[in-house]
Amino acid sequence: MVKRSDFEGDNGYIVMTFDADGARLRPVHAGAPLTAAEVLALLGDILQPEPSPAPEIVALSQRDPRWKDEPLGFSNLTLGGFGCAVTAVTMLASRVDPGVTPSEMNAWLRARNAFVGANIVWERVPAAFPALQFVKRIDWDRRLTAEEVASIGQVLGQYGPQVLEVDFNPQTQKQEQHFVVALRRVGDDLEIIDTWDGQRHMFLERYGDEDGDGVPDQDLARATWGLRVYRVAED
Repeated sequence: MVKRSDFEGDNGYIVMTFDADGARLRPVHAGAPLTAAEVLALLGDILQPEPSPAPEIVALSQRDPRWKDEPLGFSNLTLGGFGCAVTAVTMLASRVDPGVTPSEMNAWLRARNAFVGANIVWERVPAAFPALQFVKRIDWDRRLTAEEVASIGQVLGQYGPQVLEVDFNPQTQKQEQHFVVALRRVGDDLEIIDTWDGQRHMFLERYGDEDGDGVPDQDLARATWGLRVYRVAED
């Protein structure tokens, strides 16, 4: 225990620092220098200010009346019926421009030839919206390994919300490709914004019910089909 007698005179003081082993107390005599770690501990709030909060993502629905009837890409399909990918990319872009809409993104992607018919060319998205930098595309056509499941959370932690490929109707044998925005890992699930309705959901509650009884019976390893990964460009 640190006692007053540990000091020489009345001008000493005690420095408390923290490390992996817990708190440490050290008596310091008047005029004695502090260690570098103690200086950082004392001035940490000044030298290491809290980081700015991450920009909010704007929730959007492909079926919004403002754009649902617009033609998708170079096709006769509509944003409302098949514009999940465009809407997901728009939500990622909203981290930079909160006012951006799927209608605008659709037009920008067309102008940059970032469609093949109704399908986005994912690598071409930065040509239409330079603040989104393409990192990689991941496709899975089988059950994921534990390492691959873990990598989803790692990607979200490193780059923020991303485009997640899912099966729109897991109760049928054929995969019906659909894209949502994955926000974060929550335990054994993901929090998402579904492009279909623009609402937040737990992923497995929304797309993990294989037998239609209202109870998720798939896990992330079974329900996940792919990721489209982008980073937000720094100024």
